[in-house]
Amino acid sequence: MTPPNQEMDRVDYRLFRCAGCGGGALGVVEYYGQHYRVKLALRSFHPEAKERLALPKSVPDGVVKELREGELCLEAGCFRAAAGMFRSVLDKTLRANGYKDKRGTTLEQQIEMAADDGVITQG
Repeated sequence: MTPPNQEMDRVDYRLFRCAGCGGGALGVVEYYGQHYRVKLALRSFHPEAKERLALPKSVPDGVVKELREGELCLEAGCFRAAAGMFRSVLDKTLRANGYKDKRGTTLEQQIEMAADDGVITQG
């Protein structure tokens, strides 16, 4: 979010505390301009406060932990790690619901079987 036609003057790393939960966060703030005409730009803020998906109580604890870790990876901008975590969660969920009938069943085949049963839909 660099202001147009301006060079960054300095970067500050600041610690913040949530007024609601008291949790800590790290903010990276960029400064542009000099003296009384300083403009600020927030480069990053971690962790981001995101609403979490409500899950049924019957979801195994290991799957919940893996899903939550994937959400944290996504918030931190680790997109490949998040994709890997979410893929694993999907595979484990489909397998637990009977969509992995033999060792060679791919994730794509599991998804197609679940779609054929109307468990998941396209879109």
